[in-house]
Amino acid sequence: MEVFRFLRSDEDLKKGLSAKDPDANVSVEKHVVSGTDDGFKSQFISCCKTLKAALIFAKKSHTYPKRIVKIKIRPSINILDLTIPDNQMKYFPFNQKAKNYANKFKEVLILGDVPPNSLAPPDGWSSVHIPDAAWLLVEGL
Repeated sequence: MEVFRFLRSDEDLKKGLSAKDPDANVSVEKHVVSGTDDGFKSQFISCCKTLKAALIFAKKSHTYPKRIVKIKIRPSINILDLTIPDNQMKYFPFNQKAKNYANKFKEVLILGDVPPNSLAPPDGWSSVHIPDAAWLLVEGL
């Protein structure tokens, strides 16, 4: 399995990926609805199940440079797939906003670190910087 992440400007692929606050105890629901708020920190790393969903997220963001990385999910990486209806019912049964976000961005959470050897540019890209042609996938969205 692989997922995609729109990178923050301070993320360095040579160091791998880590949550903003690995020791936090934030609920899945709170992370999904607040994860992009200024100053918000949690123990999760948000990812998208599809490149298209990551591009949609990147298009809406004011973060530069625009970079997306492909993450190979290895057995040592713990994930929570929030596109699965049973997981949505378990973690945010009454929060339609959280369900909408999880569905729109095909959200998958990673708990823990992602080593550098699990990171690569998306297939067909020469680097993690979003090529102009990739924006055609989300034109009009």
